[in-house]
Amino acid sequence: HVTSPFLTKEAVERGLEAVKSGEYDSAFAAKKLQTFLWQNNIPLNYELDNIPITQDLPEILEETSGFYIFTRNVITDMNRRIGNTPFIVETGEIESIDIDEPEDFMIADAVFNYNSLRNSRGGEVSKSYCISSYLALRYIEDDSMNFYPDLHHRNIKPLTDEQRIPVRTAKDIDREIRAQVDKFKDMKKGVMLSGGMDSAIVASYLPGSDAYTFRFLGGNYQSEELVRAEYYAEVYGLRLHYVDISWETVMKYLEPVMVAKCAPVHSIEPQIYQAALQARTDGVEIMFSGATSDLVFGGMDKLLSQDWTFDAFMNRYTFTKPEDVLREPESMCYVFERYRIGDDKIDFTKFLSEISMSELLTSYVTTFGVAEMNYYDPYAKLKMSEPLDLSRVRKGDSKYLIRELFRMRYPDTIIPEKIPMPRPVDAYFEDWCGPSRKEFIAGLEMSKFTGNQKWQMYCLEKFLDLHEPR
Repeated sequence: HVTSPFLTKEAVERGLEAVKSGEYDSAFAAKKLQTFLWQNNIPLNYELDNIPITQDLPEILEETSGFYIFTRNVITDMNRRIGNTPFIVETGEIESIDIDEPEDFMIADAVFNYNSLRNSRGGEVSKSYCISSYLALRYIEDDSMNFYPDLHHRNIKPLTDEQRIPVRTAKDIDREIRAQVDKFKDMKKGVMLSGGMDSAIVASYLPGSDAYTFRFLGGNYQSEELVRAEYYAEVYGLRLHYVDISWETVMKYLEPVMVAKCAPVHSIEPQIYQAALQARTDGVEIMFSGATSDLVFGGMDKLLSQDWTFDAFMNRYTFTKPEDVLREPESMCYVFERYRIGDDKIDFTKFLSEISMSELLTSYVTTFGVAEMNYYDPYAKLKMSEPLDLSRVRKGDSKYLIRELFRMRYPDTIIPEKIPMPRPVDAYFEDWCGPSRKEFIAGLEMSKFTGNQKWQMYCLEKFLDLHEPR
C-alpha cells in the first residue's frame, strides 16, 4: 500500500507464497498488539485486581493495511479482501507504519531521515549482532550492522533473476560459458582447479591457461584431489601450479583478509588469498572458479534432501548456534523468517539461492579483491529455466545438467564423487582448548564442535583481538 513506506518485499512475498500454496485463500499484514487496552470505560484484556506484566497479556493482532492478497473468488464470491482461511504476516513496528494523518507522516519522515543518516555513516555498530550473525550464517547478513565504529563490511548480492541467463540443457550451459569466457580473450587467465567436476568444466574452456590447486600437509591430505586435478590439466594443456597450504600460511594470510573484509572470515579465504597472490606473481590478470555451481544447479544435496519444516531447516543450516557458545547471543531467526511458508514450512531453495549465494560470493569476491585480482565465476551468471527436479537430486543425480556437461567435456572420464574444497581444520584444531575471551561461555567442551565450528570461534577471537585487545 502506498501509505506503508517501510513495508518490505520479503513480507509481501511471504503472503504471496502462502496464498499460492493453496493452503490459504488470502493474506494480510498485521502487527502484534500486547498492551493494556480499554473499551467502553472498562479494561478489555486484563482485570484491574489482577494486573499482569505486559509480556503475559494475550496477543492481539492489528491489521496494518500494508497489503491484502486474495484469490479471485474471495472478492467475486464473498465481496471481501480477507477470506475464510487467511495467512497473517506479522510485521514489526517500523514496517507497520501507516500514513493516515499528518502526525503519521512526521513519524515516517523522522524514521526515513534517521535511516538515511545511519546509512551515510556506514550503518550501526552492534558487536553482539555481528558475532551471532557470523557464527550462525558465516557472514554478517545485515549490511548496515558493523562490529566497531569506522568498520563497514560489504556483502555481495547475487544477480537478480532478470540479470541471469536461463539455461535448460547442458548444451545451453556449454554455449553460455563459451560466450562468457570469450569476453576475456585478451587477458591472461587462471583457474582455481580442484578434483571436482565444477572447476574441471570451467578449466576445459581455458586451454593453455594457468591452473592453481591447493596442496595441504605436503600433499598427504586428500591426495586423490591432486591426481584428478593433474589429469584435468593434462587433458586441456593447463600449466598446473600447486598452492601449498599449511597452518603457517593460513596465519600469514588471515589478518590481511580480515582487515580488508572488516569481519572474521570463512576458513577458505586465507588460502584463496594466497592462491590469488601467487597467480598475480605469475602474471595472471583474471581468475576463474566454479564455486557457485552447487547453488545454481542443485548440488547442495544434503540441504535439498527433504521438504524441510521451518525449525528443522534452521537447525540444520545454522553453522554454529550462537546460544551454544556466547554469553550474550542474538537470534538470527529473522533471516529464516523471510522464507517461511505457511505455519511450518520454508522455501529452502530460495534461501540457498539468496542467503547462501551472498555468503559465498562475499567470500570469493572480497578475497580476490584484497589481492587486486579480477575474479569471474561463469555459473553465477546462469539460472535453470525449468524448476530443479528435486526427485532426481534425492535419487542421487544431483547437478544433473552439470553431470551431463562434464560427460561432454571429459567423455572418457568417470564423473568424480563430490568432495568439498579441502580444508584440514580438524587436524589444525585437534588439540585447541577453545576461546577465552569474555564474549564466549567459559569452559566450552570443545569435543562437541566440528573443525569448521572451531575455526569460526578461533577466527572470531582473532578478529576481536585485532580491534579490541585484551
